[in-house]
Amino acid sequence: MNIAEVISKVNLLKPNSFKESEIVDLIDSIESDIVLNIYKDVEYLKLKPTELSRELKTPIQYSKIYYEYVATQVDLVNGQFDLYSVSAEQFSATYQELSAYVSRKNLAVQTVTNRFKNYF
Repeated sequence: MNIAEVISKVNLLKPNSFKESEIVDLIDSIESDIVLNIYKDVEYLKLKPTELSRELKTPIQYSKIYYEYVATQVDLVNGQFDLYSVSAEQFSATYQELSAYVSRKNLAVQTVTNRFKNYF
């Protein structure tokens, strides 16, 4: 999924008064968290509003995390606290699922890598 797809989904499903650059900043906020804290990368290049075709890090089955995060922020800004709690809960569940997926995937790679060692 790329930035433009997230923005169009947000604007379609969650009407808001955010500028495109503000939505990109929100996407950048969660993308940097995912890259640095879940994938444990040491570097992160900030998303720019001009890079709408830039692909985001998460696998397609977890790409909803971007929409859920932005929707949570929209609900908070709009003062819709009942919707905010639901959105925040959905986002949190997806975040935990993504974290578990990446951990399982990395453990599987480590297991295979550690399994075949040349001792000679």
